[in-house]
Amino acid sequence: MPAHAVTGEELLAQCSAPAGSSDRWRCEGYVQGVANGATMLAISMRQIHPGSDKFPLLFCVASTVPAEQLVSAAINYLKSNPGSRHYDAASELLLAFQQAFPCSAT
Repeated sequence: MPAHAVTGEELLAQCSAPAGSSDRWRCEGYVQGVANGATMLAISMRQIHPGSDKFPLLFCVASTVPAEQLVSAAINYLKSNPGSRHYDAASELLLAFQQAFPCSAT
């Protein structure tokens, strides 16, 4: 059976589920996984290619940001962009995090 890519629509439904439900837990895990994975990939590529500016951080989430704030950013973005909810949820999350957690210019 092929892997199923979660769409933005499906993720929004999961993230809108009541706190403590299995759908909400699934949402939180997915959102945190995308945030951590994208950050670790960028950091790893920068370490492999020191001095290169080809691997910028896409977003900057402070370590003190709670998971709920990541979920809120996802929900806000997905609700504000209904025309793109049919796309892969991970790509939508990258855009949501860029908007909610931009890196400073310094």
